[in-house]
Amino acid sequence: MSEGAVTAGVGQYGFARLLGNMMTQSGETFTLIPTEELVGNPILPALHGGAIASFLELAAQLALSRTLSPGQSSRLISVNLQFLAPVRLGAISTTPTLMRVGRRVAVVHAEAVERDGAGKLCLAQLEFALENPPAKRNSLDTPD
Repeated sequence: MSEGAVTAGVGQYGFARLLGNMMTQSGETFTLIPTEELVGNPILPALHGGAIASFLELAAQLALSRTLSPGQSSRLISVNLQFLAPVRLGAISTTPTLMRVGRRVAVVHAEAVERDGAGKLCLAQLEFALENPPAKRNSLDTPD
C-alpha cells in the first residue's frame, strides 16, 4: 500500500471511517493522529480505550486483508487487550504482525507505541474468522 491517508477499505460510515480519516500508512506501519473527540479522560488528557482498540483492530484487519484471496473477507471474533500506559493526545503507531493465517481463523498481534517508538502503550491479540466468497451455483444445483 502506498504512503498516505487510510481511507480505502475502511467503509463509508461509522467509527471506522472517522478513524480512517485520522490514520496514515507508511509501508507496514499505521499511524493514528487523533483529535480531541477521541479523548476519554479530559483530565490527563488520554484517549478513550475504545478508540485505541478500534485503531488496532482496523490496522490489523487492513494488514490481514492484503493476504486474503479476492472476495475473501474477515470479521473480528476475539480481541485481548492489555493497556500498559495512558495514551496521551498525540500520534501512536502500530505494525501488525500476522501470527497465523489458517483456513478459517487468522491471529494478528498489534502493539500501540508512541510515534517515536519510545514506549509500548497497548498490546492486542486479535482473532478473525475467515470467510470464503460463496461458490457460484449451477442452475441445476438444488438448494442446501
